Amino acid sequence: MALALEYEEVLKRANLLPGLSATEIDGFLDYLFQVCNLVPSVRAARPRLSDPDDEMILALAIQIGATILTYDKRDFVGAVERAVEVVTPAEFLNFRRQTN
Repeated sequence: MALALEYEEVLKRANLLPGLSATEIDGFLDYLFQVCNLVPSVRAARPRLSDPDDEMILALAIQIGATILTYDKRDFVGAVERAVEVVTPAEFLNFRRQTN
């Protein structure tokens, strides 16, 4: 639940998604959480990152073996030592194009 609230807070930041209303963002998040495989709880890892909100994402990635997709890889410099891959959206899309 905490990660869902973090997504909501970030997506509703001023000028992040111009042209989308709070209602439209809520609709998107409702859909996203209905179709996702939600993890009910995340075991906290020892803090390694400067932003506590990013710690939650790193802990989840460690727990389920996920890759972190972010525009700012510097936010997750501690992920590499925990064997978590961190890629930008462009890197992810390039990888997808190469494998299809």
